[in-house]
Amino acid sequence: MIANDVEATVQTANDNLIKDWIVFIGFLKRNWVILVVLIFTIFDYLAVNVVNLMEIKYSTKVLHNVAWMGMMDGFFAVGSMLSFLIVGRLSQRWNFNVLIWLGLFVQGIGFIILSQTSSVWLTMAMMWLIGLFNGTSITFFQTSLQLNLETKIHGKISSFRDILVSLSTIVLIPLFSKAIDYSVLQGLLLLGMVLIGVTVVLVIVAQGAKFKQLKLMGGSAMNYVLVGKSVVIARKSIR
Repeated sequence: MIANDVEATVQTANDNLIKDWIVFIGFLKRNWVILVVLIFTIFDYLAVNVVNLMEIKYSTKVLHNVAWMGMMDGFFAVGSMLSFLIVGRLSQRWNFNVLIWLGLFVQGIGFIILSQTSSVWLTMAMMWLIGLFNGTSITFFQTSLQLNLETKIHGKISSFRDILVSLSTIVLIPLFSKAIDYSVLQGLLLLGMVLIGVTVVLVIVAQGAKFKQLKLMGGSAMNYVLVGKSVVIARKSIR
């Protein structure tokens, strides 16, 4: 009797879970803007993964000293942590449809410059800049999701985003890993061009009326600091 009750309870829970996700997928179909935001979020995490992949090869083959790897890592982390300094100012000045592409664009330019230089200090400056706008971009995307959706679906949104990030990691990281193994500079150039291409798509898509309705105000400075920390923690968990 008890076993049957437990089995029935488990079956009911599974059915409810499936129904909840079916309803959620239907919600995304009706609100395609949210789905677009979720999809383009993955490119910030792709950039973080590629930074992890390239640091040791870049420091040894381009800067000719593995000791610079720690400096590169540190400048990226500091940039991520300091992203809160510009997020608030930018979000007060422009709407999300303008800011949605900014972080990815600057990161793309940063990676392209890295692919063309062997200067230690220019490298450190670009790592700091990439970290700064990586944290900024992640903050913009996360804040837009939190402020434009009901609290009850925040958990599912986060889970779905994590699924997309995991799938993109499985598909894209092996490709960039091979590119970096072949040539770290060409791999970085490829990533930069991909991010610039994504930026062009976002600039076009974000002209839609629904994007202009998305809110980007309401995050506190402490929330922005926590997002910067989350980027650093995520990098450590990826290693």
